[in-house]
Amino acid sequence: MNLSLIHISVGLAARYGDPSPSPVAERLARETAVIVAAGFAPLFLVVADLVRYARAEGIPVSTRGSVANSLAAYCLGITTVDPVAHDLLFERFLNPARRNPPDIDLDFCSRRRDEVLDYARRTYGPDRVALVSTMNTLQPRSAVRETAKARGLPEATIDALVALLPQGWHPDPRRRPTETIDDVIAGLDDPQWQAALREAYRLVGFPHHAGLHPGGLVITPGPLTDTVPLLLSPKGYLATQYEHGDVEAIGLPKLDLLGIRALTVLADAAELVRLRRAPDFRLEDIPPDNPTTAAMLRAGDTIGVFQCESDGARRTLRQLRAANVADLAVAGAFFKPGPATGGMARAFIRRYRGEERVTYLHPALEPILGRTKGVLLFQEQVLRVATEIAGLDWAQADRLRRGMSKFQAAEMDALAAAFADGCCRPAPLGPGFGREQAARLWEQVMAFAGYGFNQGHATAYADVSYRSAYVKAHWPAEFLCARLADAGGFHHPAVYVAEAQRLGIAVRPPHVNYSGAAFTLTYEYDGDEDQPVLWLGLGEVRDLRQASIRALSLIHI
Repeated sequence: MNLSLIHISVGLAARYGDPSPSPVAERLARETAVIVAAGFAPLFLVVADLVRYARAEGIPVSTRGSVANSLAAYCLGITTVDPVAHDLLFERFLNPARRNPPDIDLDFCSRRRDEVLDYARRTYGPDRVALVSTMNTLQPRSAVRETAKARGLPEATIDALVALLPQGWHPDPRRRPTETIDDVIAGLDDPQWQAALREAYRLVGFPHHAGLHPGGLVITPGPLTDTVPLLLSPKGYLATQYEHGDVEAIGLPKLDLLGIRALTVLADAAELVRLRRAPDFRLEDIPPDNPTTAAMLRAGDTIGVFQCESDGARRTLRQLRAANVADLAVAGAFFKPGPATGGMARAFIRRYRGEERVTYLHPALEPILGRTKGVLLFQEQVLRVATEIAGLDWAQADRLRRGMSKFQAAEMDALAAAFADGCCRPAPLGPGFGREQAARLWEQVMAFAGYGFNQGHATAYADVSYRSAYVKAHWPAEFLCARLADAGGFHHPAVYVAEAQRLGIAVRPPHVNYSGAAFTLTYEYDGDEDQPVLWLGLGEVRDLRQASIRALSLIHI
C-alpha cells in the first residue's frame, strides 16, 4: 500500500503541480481509500508496471473501458485521459457496492503485444503468469460434422447433410429461415442420416474445444498450479483451463491485454514522420487544441482516422462541429443507439452548436447534464442522476445503468417508486422535483438505460482518434502509407488510395527499385520541396514469391 501511495503522489504532483488543487487531492484520497480497502492496490501497480514498460520500449498503449474514469490510474500513468478535466465519474469504474475486481483493459500495438506478455512472464515468473482460456461450444454445423464422422459417414455425405441445415439468423426478418431441424429430418429417407441429425442437435451448446481469450491474463502470487489447472497454448504460453468467469470466481483478477491495429498504424506513421519530417516527434506530445486538426474534424475529412471513418460518424462530426477530444467522445456516444435519439437528436445538435438555448427539466440537473446540453448521453450521467437526484444507493444505480430489460415487473415498479420519491424530496434533503417532473425524468432514464455509452471508454478512444487525426492533418502521406501498409482497416484499400489522390499524393504501381513488401513511401524533389510518393507493395504482384519479395526489399534498406 505504501508503495502505491508513493507512486500516486509522484504522479499527482507531475500532472497537477505541487501542491495540487484541493478538490483534486481530495478526490485522489477518496479513490485511493476505496482501492486499498477493496484490496486492489497490487492490481493497479502491476498494470502501471506493464504500461510503464510498454512506453519505455516505444510500444503504443491505450486503455478501453471505465478505467479512464480513475484519477488514481491517471496519476499512476495507466491512462492518458485527465478524468478531472473531462469530468469522469470514478464510481462508474469502482464504487462501494462493487465486490468483483474492476475491469482494466489495455490496448497495445497488435504487432508488439507479445513483447508485453514476455515482459510479464520475465518479471513476475513464467510459473505465475497465464493466459485465460475460453471454451468453444458445438454449433449446429460443427455438431453435425462431429456426429456424422463418429457414425462413419463419408465426407461427401457429411457435406450434403450440412448443406441441408437451416440457414443462420439474419438481421432482416424477411430473410430469416422458417424451416426447422424437425422439418429437415422429416424430409430425409435414410434412418442413419436422421439419427445423425437428431444426435447432433442434442450436442449443440456442449463444449467442443478450448480456445484463448483475446486478451485475458492472470498473475498469481504463487505458482499457478496452486490455484488453477493449466494447459499449454499454441504459442507456448501457459493458459488456465478455467474460462474468465470461473477465473474471477476463484478470486483471480483478470487483466485484458488486447492488440488493436489503430495503435499499430499510429506507431508506423509516427516512425515515418520521424524519418524525414520531424525527428523529435512523439505521439505523447500532440497538443490537445490544434487548429489544423480541428478544421479537419469539423469538415469530416477523417477517412483512415480511428472510429471516425463511416459515413455516419463523419456526418456526426460535421453536425457537431467536433474539434477536440471532448467533442469526439460526445460524437462517438451520440452516434450509438439510445442517446439523443428520436425528437431530441436535432435539438441536441442545435444546442451543441450554440444555435438553441439549453433548457433542463429541473435546475438540479444542470451540473450533471451541462456538458451534454441537457441531454442524457453517458452511463455516468445515469449513475449521477440515480444517486445525486433520486438518492438511490450505488447498487440500485448500477442495476439501473445496466438496463430495464433485466428487471422483473415488480422490481421495476418498486425502483420507479423509490426513484420518484427520491426526486421529490424537498430541499435541502433533495432536489424538490414535482411528481410530473420525476415521472418525466424516469421515462428519460428508462429509454436510455442499457444503451448509454461509457464516458470513460468514449474519451479514451476519442484520445486515440484525435492523435490519429492530428497525424493525418499534418502528415497525410505518412499516415495513409501506414494505414495502407497495415492489412485491414474500415474501408477497402482502394478507398485509402483514392483519399491519398484526393489530397494530391502520387500513388504509383509496384516498382522493384522503390517498393517494399507493402505500401512504401518515398520522396521526389520537385525544385521547391520533397513531394511524397506512395508505391504499391511488391506483395500486390501476383505469383511473386515471398522469398523474392524479401530479397528485393533488402536492397532498399
